[in-house]
Amino acid sequence: MANNFCSNCGEPIPESGANVCTNCGKPLREPQTESTSTDSYQSTTGGNFQQSGSSNAQSGSSNAQAGSSNAQAGSSNAQQAESGDAQQTYTNDQNTNYEQQTRNENYNSYARPGNTAYVNDKNPIVSVILSFFFPGAGQVYNGDLKKGLMIVIGAIITLFIFFPASFVVWVYGLYDAYTDADKMNKGQIPYAEATMQDALIYAGVFIGSFILLFVIFFFIGLFFGLMMI
Repeated sequence: MANNFCSNCGEPIPESGANVCTNCGKPLREPQTESTSTDSYQSTTGGNFQQSGSSNAQSGSSNAQAGSSNAQAGSSNAQQAESGDAQQTYTNDQNTNYEQQTRNENYNSYARPGNTAYVNDKNPIVSVILSFFFPGAGQVYNGDLKKGLMIVIGAIITLFIFFPASFVVWVYGLYDAYTDADKMNKGQIPYAEATMQDALIYAGVFIGSFILLFVIFFFIGLFFGLMMI
């Protein structure tokens, strides 16, 4: 087979597959470095992309797991909050029931007759006797000053104006004094303690009403007496 010749110097090229001419040194073959480097770069880049994609996939999986953990933590916190609210509501209901029960027990021990927790029960007979001699005094004994003053003022005024009306007021005072004292002893109405201040106010109104009406009627009689002279 004929030898190849160098295109630069014309010397024959041995068939040993030399890359450069032995006479002038010209390269006989194109270098493969660039192609090899390019292939190596592409291979390396592709591998890097694959590794990056794998890392991104792993990161996405980690984020999904973290999101699932956060969702579970949020659900657990919501359950704990609901449980805490329910427990607080139950505790408040218990406190309310306890306070109501305590008030009822205090009321019963304070108002019911024969209970050693409170020995000063109302005596309906004493209330009636007071109202018999002093209209409205039985109500004051029962702890109701306002009603006692209304009865005594009504009885005194009607006594000087229209006696039958005064009698009706007096009888009503007897009945009301007895029934209120009896209801307090049975626990049907709240117990009310009579005070010295209420008694003094009643006495002042009772005496003052008589004096005022006596003065008024005295001057009325004096006026008419002078008119007749």
